[in-house]
Amino acid sequence: MILFQLLGISLGLILILASPTLGLPYSLAINATNSLSDRLFWLTPPPATWHDQDYAVFIWAEDYFYPRGSLFIKQIMGVPGDKVDMIGSKFYINGKYMGELLPETSGQKPLEAGPTGVIPTNFYFVYAPHPKSLDSRYQAVGWLSKNALIAQAIPVKNLYPWMTGRLSQKHS
Repeated sequence: MILFQLLGISLGLILILASPTLGLPYSLAINATNSLSDRLFWLTPPPATWHDQDYAVFIWAEDYFYPRGSLFIKQIMGVPGDKVDMIGSKFYINGKYMGELLPETSGQKPLEAGPTGVIPTNFYFVYAPHPKSLDSRYQAVGWLSKNALIAQAIPVKNLYPWMTGRLSQKHS
């Protein structure tokens, strides 16, 4: 039996099939918004080491903007040691433009700037390219700790190379 579980409404909202909360290590997730260009993701346990451009899943911990417990998928764009700068309302990681800070949400709730400086060990800057994405540019998300990243999300279009790489590692 496939279990469908709808968790919250958010930028990055995902529909989980065969939820990992039931103890299953792998899941299929549908990104229900246009915050990311990919819509279908295969969720796996978190890797030992996160890398720039990996997709990560985290649980929304606050009860502000979105319901507590909503799941988000974002892309890791800043890793420990990277430098985050805000010039005016524009965010940069190691000099690369990441987007602009909006003063408020579409629902007119005020938004505060996220942290700047050097990303510390075991923390990550998460991002989605949509101009209204709620990501590490904002204090509400900030830099996420390694422990907050509960799963890796692999776009289904990238699944075959990931699987063949995992299989070759197990048999070598």
